[in-house]
Amino acid sequence: MKHTETAQMMRRFLLIGLFVFSLSACDTWLGEKEAPPLPGERISVLLHERSLKPDPEVANTQILLPPPTPNAEWPQAGGFANHAMHHIQIGENLSKAWRVSVGSASDESERIVAQPIVANGKVFTLDSENTVSAFNADTGKKIWELDLTPEHEDNGHISGGLAYEN
Repeated sequence: MKHTETAQMMRRFLLIGLFVFSLSACDTWLGEKEAPPLPGERISVLLHERSLKPDPEVANTQILLPPPTPNAEWPQAGGFANHAMHHIQIGENLSKAWRVSVGSASDESERIVAQPIVANGKVFTLDSENTVSAFNADTGKKIWELDLTPEHEDNGHISGGLAYEN
């Protein structure tokens, strides 16, 4: 086959492909007519209100909270299974207690997806290479660590989360 014949055949395939593509984009030729729009004025929900305004009917409503309760445990992501931590007691002056490395960081191939949990005076973490670590909740000192990667397998698994049951 000569070069000019090949070029002509490529042009034909291209034109046929463009014709078929443009014909398939016209659904009204082959399908049913669209239903008419509903009557009435269309109001965009995104542009309706751009700022928050207090409701004068509830402006003087008193909000009562139960007494704050101490919470030393955070046994799973979100606190507890119902994610309702209610009114937690907290100190007057907050400050960072300690800071430590929890293990391997996230990178382009492995991610940290598990949130740390707190139980029994320990903080438990799961790093990007499936290593669980336990730290003293008061000091941040590492107590132990355990690699959860199965034998004969490499890292690179997407791990889940952590939960604690005593």
